[in-house]
Amino acid sequence: MQIREMTISQLGRKLNLARTSISRYVEDLVSELVIIKAAKNGPEIYYRINPTYLHRAKFLINEYLDKLIVE
Repeated sequence: MQIREMTISQLGRKLNLARTSISRYVEDLVSELVIIKAAKNGPEIYYRINPTYLHRAKFLINEYLDKLIVE
């Protein structure tokens, strides 16, 4: 699996959202450990999804779907 790091500007272009809209949420996601600051190159900061968070989310989704199937 390739881990992709993106700047706020790159993420905005990918999601077709304004950079200012995204930057409001990025710091919240960083504080919640959903994403992490991966690198800094000049003025740009690169972020990526925290793999621990992603694994936990996957586990919870699978657990939820398993319960849904049993019911």
